[in-house]
Amino acid sequence: MRSLKDIKKTKKPSAISLSERVFYTDRLMLKICSKKDAPLVLSFYDRNLLEFAKYEPLPMVETRTLSFHEQCLEFEEKEFSEMKVVRFFLFLKDNPMEIIGTVSCRDIKHAFYASAEIGYKMDARFRRCGYMSEAINFMLRYVKEVHNLHRVEAYVMPDNEASLRLLSGLGFIKEGYLHDKLCLDDVWYDHVLLTKLI
Repeated sequence: MRSLKDIKKTKKPSAISLSERVFYTDRLMLKICSKKDAPLVLSFYDRNLLEFAKYEPLPMVETRTLSFHEQCLEFEEKEFSEMKVVRFFLFLKDNPMEIIGTVSCRDIKHAFYASAEIGYKMDARFRRCGYMSEAINFMLRYVKEVHNLHRVEAYVMPDNEASLRLLSGLGFIKEGYLHDKLCLDDVWYDHVLLTKLI
């Protein structure tokens, strides 16, 4: 496995080998999972179903199946190979068989825009330990050095104070307020737009 310092920064993005799937920080292993990891992904989402439902649509019954996550991982692998999405699943270094979180950059735009949207989830048992800060810092360095990005955006519900504090502590600044950004259970929710230049 390579560390970030081994990845050469280029003016234009080039295709990334799918063999480049695992990285390490001080306490974490960050992995781009494949179809064979679907049981671990399913377990992660099942453990945190109600917590995640506060901020995104509650999964339908069919989304709580192994086949659904196999399909999602196959799709994300294709998007990763096309340099459109990067999603790392997070593991503690001493437990590579349990996912504790995920951090992703999607809607990656190169050239003139050089931007992406960041998103993340953390298992409720592992919050307030600094793991997500560690993971996001790595992701920011990764998309800067591999994709040559300049701007990263995050959308957060106004009442999600923990997430707002997390991003503020990482240097994100409030740039705007979006009305009726997301609909959950027939209710529209506003979001705060935060950005960081990298």
